[in-house]
Amino acid sequence: MRIVAGLVCVLLSASASATFLYAEDGTQISKGDPVAKVNIHLGAAPATNYQNVCVKTRGSYCKAWARVETRQYFIDGYYWTVNIIDGRVSDMKWSR
Repeated sequence: MRIVAGLVCVLLSASASATFLYAEDGTQISKGDPVAKVNIHLGAAPATNYQNVCVKTRGSYCKAWARVETRQYFIDGYYWTVNIIDGRVSDMKWSR
């Protein structure tokens, strides 16, 4: 039983999706917030990646592409990954 509980803890601590994060000044950053708010309250990201991804498909054909900016921050002991599409926060994940 302890082994199962330990495995569950390890799996949950690896990575988790979040609906918001708090910046160091206490401001809440949520999905849908503009990139300007992220820049003001979180500052420049230590690591940033860019990718073109398909956001709308029709069968095996891609109808719409978008550029996704992935920023990585270290806040309050957690590693945060913030994805930005079209100038807005689209997804956030944290890990330890």
